[in-house]
Amino acid sequence: MKMLITAVVLLAPPMAGAQAITYTGAACTGHSSAITASCTLTAPVSVGDLEVITSKSSSNSDSVTAMLTFSDTASCSTSKQVIAPGAATWQTNGGGHFITTMFACIVSSAGASSPVVTWFGTNATFTDIKVATYHTATSWASHLVDKVDTNKETTSSTSCSTGTTAATSNPNDLIVAVCDNYNVQESWDTLPGFTSRPASSTSTTGWYDTTVTSTGTQTANIPLSSSDVGAGMIAAFASK
Repeated sequence: MKMLITAVVLLAPPMAGAQAITYTGAACTGHSSAITASCTLTAPVSVGDLEVITSKSSSNSDSVTAMLTFSDTASCSTSKQVIAPGAATWQTNGGGHFITTMFACIVSSAGASSPVVTWFGTNATFTDIKVATYHTATSWASHLVDKVDTNKETTSSTSCSTGTTAATSNPNDLIVAVCDNYNVQESWDTLPGFTSRPASSTSTTGWYDTTVTSTGTQTANIPLSSSDVGAGMIAAFASK
């Protein structure tokens, strides 16, 4: 008698979070010698995409504000200032000073996107902008910003800490870690566990991202190729 043996192979379901959130490649950087900087993303954005925008401006004071607008087809019905400029993001370096901020928005009108950041209260001998876009296969959580932190280095070194967030409340998060320095061009080396994205047009802003599938504190220690005094920011964005 012949026996027929049937093998059953069970396929594991795809992991949530890491596969659900992707970097779309729509990104840009800009630099100006004024209070306003803008750039146009390298590819169109879709409704529901998340744009994360950082900006750095020279400033002799930490009492400043920044505003995000859009000058192209795509727009966001609402935008969030994820990390507001202030004492925690104002960095001194010898005779120079700069201040940083981070915005985020969920695209409500698709197409070409040109974010614009305008600073108020800075001396603005320069302003930089850096933008990256992310897509989730599900949807972004209504509270969007899970946790954030910032850190200012007090001495020149070859590392830039972002600080450490409180424990996140959402398991499937996009983590964006950024380091800004004053005027030293960096090569922005590999950061374990993160993916490096194109640096700012002046190579003074390093940008790294990753995804997580469980809650916990988030931190990054970004390597610098040349010693400088950096200011770090880290933000966790919640996906359903």
